[in-house]
Amino acid sequence: HNSMKCCPGINVDGFMKSFAKVLRRACYGSPSNFWAPIMLPILALLPSSQHQLQFLNSLSNGKIAAVGTADTIAIVSAAAECSMYLLICTNKSDERKVEDEDVYKDSAQDISQTFLDSLSFYLSVSEGSTALFAAKEHLASVLSRGLFKLNNLSIDRNRCLFLEVRDWFWDKGIITALNATEDFELSGSRKITKLVRWMTSEKSRKEVDRVVLDDAMSFESTLRSFFWQSMLPVCQDSPSLEVLLLLQSIFYFTGIQHVFDSQHETKMISSTSCEAFCREVIIPLLSKPATSSKGKTWVTTMFNLFFFILNEIKDNINIGSIWEYYIDEVSSGSDLHTLFLGVSVLTSEWEELIESLHCHAFDQLATTVANDTEDRIQNPNDTNQIQDTESSFLRLCVGLDSSKKLMLVSSNVIQPWKDLTISSAYDYGYQGLCQRHVLLEVLFSLSEIHPSLIKPEDKMSLIKRAWYEGGASFYFVTSSVAFDESLCKNLVILGSTILKQQLNDEQDRGSIKANDIDSWCHRWAERASRLIELQQKYFAIAAAPLKTVGLEDLDVWRRAIEDGTESQQRDILFLCFVNLMKKIPIATRMDFFPVFSLLVHMLIVFAHDFKTERCDICLELFGGLDINRDAVISCLMPMVDFVSGRLESAEGSDDAVRCAVVVYDWLVGLILPKFIPNDVSQRSDDLEQTNISEGDIIWYVADTTRKNAPRVKATVKKVHRDDFPNLYFTIQFEESAKLTLKQTIASRLKKRQVDKNSALSNGVHEMTALLEERTITNVVKKYLDSPIDELKDVVAEILNISVSYFGFQGKQGIGTVRFQAIQAISKLDQEVITALSSENLDSIILERSLQSLSTALGHGILTVESHFNTSIMNYDGKSVLDALKRKVDGDDLSSFFRGIKSFSLCSAFITWIGVSVSSLMTIDNAAFLWELLDSLSSVLIEEDADGVASTCTNLLVMSRALKEMNRAMVSTKDVPKTETIASEQLCASNIIKLFIKSDTEQSSQQNSTEQVLPSWYLPLKDYIIAELEENSSVIQYGARTNTEGLLRSLNSPVKQWLAFHILQVSACSGCILFSIDQVELSEGTTNMLNFWQDGLVDEEAIEIEEDALNTAQWLPTDLMSFAESWDSTSGHNETIFIADLLRWYLCIDFLDSAGGANMQNRAHMTSYFGKTGAVTTLFELVLPFIQFKKHDRSSLFQCVSISSSESLTSNIESLCKTIMFRTIESMPTLCKMWWNDECPLALKSPVMKFVEAIVAPETLRRELNRMDKSSDLGEMVVRGNCISREISATYVQDECNISVMIRVPHSFPLRNVEVDCRKTLGVSEKRWRYWSLQIMRMLNGQDGSILDALLLWKQNVDKEFDGVEPCPVCYSVLCPKTHAMPNLECKTCNNRFHSSCLYKWFNSSGKNQCVLCQQPWSGTKVS
Repeated sequence: HNSMKCCPGINVDGFMKSFAKVLRRACYGSPSNFWAPIMLPILALLPSSQHQLQFLNSLSNGKIAAVGTADTIAIVSAAAECSMYLLICTNKSDERKVEDEDVYKDSAQDISQTFLDSLSFYLSVSEGSTALFAAKEHLASVLSRGLFKLNNLSIDRNRCLFLEVRDWFWDKGIITALNATEDFELSGSRKITKLVRWMTSEKSRKEVDRVVLDDAMSFESTLRSFFWQSMLPVCQDSPSLEVLLLLQSIFYFTGIQHVFDSQHETKMISSTSCEAFCREVIIPLLSKPATSSKGKTWVTTMFNLFFFILNEIKDNINIGSIWEYYIDEVSSGSDLHTLFLGVSVLTSEWEELIESLHCHAFDQLATTVANDTEDRIQNPNDTNQIQDTESSFLRLCVGLDSSKKLMLVSSNVIQPWKDLTISSAYDYGYQGLCQRHVLLEVLFSLSEIHPSLIKPEDKMSLIKRAWYEGGASFYFVTSSVAFDESLCKNLVILGSTILKQQLNDEQDRGSIKANDIDSWCHRWAERASRLIELQQKYFAIAAAPLKTVGLEDLDVWRRAIEDGTESQQRDILFLCFVNLMKKIPIATRMDFFPVFSLLVHMLIVFAHDFKTERCDICLELFGGLDINRDAVISCLMPMVDFVSGRLESAEGSDDAVRCAVVVYDWLVGLILPKFIPNDVSQRSDDLEQTNISEGDIIWYVADTTRKNAPRVKATVKKVHRDDFPNLYFTIQFEESAKLTLKQTIASRLKKRQVDKNSALSNGVHEMTALLEERTITNVVKKYLDSPIDELKDVVAEILNISVSYFGFQGKQGIGTVRFQAIQAISKLDQEVITALSSENLDSIILERSLQSLSTALGHGILTVESHFNTSIMNYDGKSVLDALKRKVDGDDLSSFFRGIKSFSLCSAFITWIGVSVSSLMTIDNAAFLWELLDSLSSVLIEEDADGVASTCTNLLVMSRALKEMNRAMVSTKDVPKTETIASEQLCASNIIKLFIKSDTEQSSQQNSTEQVLPSWYLPLKDYIIAELEENSSVIQYGARTNTEGLLRSLNSPVKQWLAFHILQVSACSGCILFSIDQVELSEGTTNMLNFWQDGLVDEEAIEIEEDALNTAQWLPTDLMSFAESWDSTSGHNETIFIADLLRWYLCIDFLDSAGGANMQNRAHMTSYFGKTGAVTTLFELVLPFIQFKKHDRSSLFQCVSISSSESLTSNIESLCKTIMFRTIESMPTLCKMWWNDECPLALKSPVMKFVEAIVAPETLRRELNRMDKSSDLGEMVVRGNCISREISATYVQDECNISVMIRVPHSFPLRNVEVDCRKTLGVSEKRWRYWSLQIMRMLNGQDGSILDALLLWKQNVDKEFDGVEPCPVCYSVLCPKTHAMPNLECKTCNNRFHSSCLYKWFNSSGKNQCVLCQQPWSGTKVS
């Protein structure tokens, strides 16, 4: 070293030459991290400056030959360390030659440039992968240490080489390196920031205290110049987060005063001052509306920079003016989120500035934010929701979330906030706010830390509003430590007053709109539940909860009763009570059960529109009947007393007593079943084994040895007939939560649950006896003779309830309760007889008397209908019937009642017949009763045409009467049907007319909202079902005489189901509608026929006309018009869509019925339907509703069963599947043509699978059943199998056994059947081929059934054996469509053809030549 004493004999120049070459080659690929760290020690040991410079240049150039980026970074780091060593080492003249110093001085700038190249490389190197992170961090630390050392060299250290180039280095060299950085705003800024921060931390760690003169060059001065030249332009144009972090680092390193206090030439801002930089750069960036979109980190960094500058200003006046300037800018357009982030930074990191930032502008801004928050709260329909930002901002404004609790706003702001939140102008109406109230929460929290600002009365007002509005603010307030028992007590008192006032203030309630009642009551219940919750939480012994909220006030309920059933107050009380109970936990709900006197009034109020649905809801809220049976029993006597009291005050005509009767009937019905006399009970409960069918719901008796043994609800799964006539059954029922199958006999199966009349407890029997006596003594006996008709109606209703539920089975004889009840009914009966016997018949008196008698006998205007009152009371209505006969005195009944001109009297007579027919029906009276009912209903129809009375009421009483008449006819044996059938049919026709004329609009509205069926629906449905089971000819007559009206009724969602089934009776009857002479085509059909015939030859035109005329004989005119005009637009309306599907279903039924009568009809009608295009329309409509993944045919027809409980609207998919099945089954050829030509490609496979899984198996099964029942096959023997899908037919003709085998494919009718006749012995191949073609043509191309094909084949065989040759076109003797013989003969070859077949051949071939001889046609027609 130097003198080479340590290394004698070494040639330094040769060593350096070889070593420099190795360095330039980067050690020939050796990993740099192994050898780069020792480069500085080697450099220091070199003996001369020339060798050191050679070494440094070779090392620096070696980065070019480096293998990878990591090796390059390691070489650059070594070069930076070596260059730094050469720049900062002190020259010693005694150890270094003068010429070396000159070399160093000349090379100082080159050495500095090597360091700057290392810096440039660091700033430009890409981010790369995490594997390079350590290498880059090492390079950054080397550069940072070097810059730090260069920056802190003493000015008087004149022997340092760096001092030779210091001014150039700081003024130009490093500035050039920094400005040359690529992607400055992102990676470049990030790397420079890292260097500056490291230097700042080193400066702080080593506590360097060096005074830098203004004109001295240093890194501080470089950064200052870099700021003004390069960073300021970037800052003014939306700088990136990386640039902001760099700017922040520069300010921290240099000190803000060093940047701004010195003069610098710039046109970017008005002056080189902190104030100008804040106003012209920082504040505009923070005030932009899109500032918050840059992210939280960017905004907080910008605010930290802002507050750092403000903190360095040290002048409170300037600080305040700058802050106020920023607030003014914010108020004019910035979003609140940005300001909130700034205030968060201020309160968390710069609390020392808070005192200096108080200003009027910020107070105004805080008030504006509070106003906006309140505006959104008071307008629930506003789409702008309260943001958490507003809450946090307001809390920061009053210092709630800062460590020192310093307020940013002055105390003057608090009073406007309080006025805004708790002022007298606040609306305590029914707006019912439930959103979070930010300002309220802030003020309540402020009351805890600054009680002087929020007075106790203000605090109570805040609590009151929080309770009223609810939501999160209420729970925020009540869960606070400041909310104590005293505040809770005051709130309960105040809230109770408000709730009671709202229930009692008639003026306020009257201002509620009808469509707002539900919402108002829901919010009232929420407030009440919050009040009760607080009461139960803070007070161990709480007052009655209902009393607290005002619902235990009996006067409230009494006023609602007096207001009538149309009163809005009834709805309000019910909804308030129900909504409140739903918010109370079920476990504690019984604590709210009202006392019995209150409960009676509540139930009467709940009997809305004289219905008890609301009462049921009330009962279920408290756990149902099982839990509240004793309470229900306890209400019965008070209810009777209520009715008695109202009758005594002559107020029986008001709605209150009627509601009480309805509720009384409901209460009794909860405890007792309808009483059934023992003989009727036993007779009506047993099941005949022959009447039990699969799917029936019955009751199974496990232990027949016990009287009134428990019964289990079960379903009949299978009827076993292998021991006929002794049948047994497989039933399914639930046992121990599992479904169990069991075989049993008919004697163990019952129609209904066990008769509870004899299973009641002694307590209930005692209660029943007391009620019998109380109702008869205090109500019936006392007020039955009232001259007020309305009072008499109420008494009759009470008598009906007593008879139908209690049965009066106690003591009998004069003076007993039963005797008094019988006397009461006898008195009503006698009034009717007296009115009938009067010489001048008063229809009004007779009507009222009949109505009261009918009500007492079980009609039930307000109560549940009863069927056994006449049997219980041994009522014999023959006296009334005899009086009527005497009054009519042989005149025509219809003329008699028309002469009275009282349609309501006719309705009253029908009602009386319905309740008393069980005692009137005898062999002698049957015909008269049916004639009487026919006459009365005929008059009612005329009355309805005049619009005098309600059709729905007449329909209800007529339905009940017909149902009871049929029941009485079944009980009365040996009544000749011939004597009554005509009247029965007329009655059926009349009730169907009433059904058609019923109010469809009202029914539709009910059905569309609550799915509530009209009162006549179920009785009419029961009557129709009973008639269909007993004698469908009655309904058939009514359907045929009212077809047009029934088809219109299909458009009513309520009536369409019954209308469809009535029409279906006619459709399936097999009876022709019109003879050919009676057929008149409608104008629409005529126009369509002309359109279809246009351009056809005469024979084809005649054939199409025959199709239409034949169809018109079987299909109603309206259905023909429907098929001709049906299009896919009907799918837009659900009701019309379902109606159209049902119309099409009826078309199919009419088609099958006509085809069953004569197979020619099927050919004509399918040809007609093919012309209409209805099949295509059907598939377009139904396919979107069908999920083809489900293939279950077990319940295929359940959706169109009259006993189905599901509505068509909820079961559209099943209806579509069923109709699609029926269409494919009845019109196979038309459906196959659609599938081949028009079916969308995406649906071909699903439709095929649907046919294979459902249509083909079920069609074959139904076809085999029809063939088993057919009597037209004669001697033909037909056998079939659903598994093999083969049908064989054998026919004997002239001692020749003729056989045919039909193979039905799995996808029939989409794939053709195969026919094989080859097993027939003695028949030529040509003939059996003809026969095969006949059957295949019939099945594959003529829409014929297998039965039709076999019958036609049989007829053809017979004709052929008679010597008739088949038609060469269709290979059949008889035309498949018209069954005509071949009637056109070719003059050339003498072969005969069917005319229709020949013309089709002409059209398809395009030639007018004979089929066989190919000569021009010149045939003649033969007979």
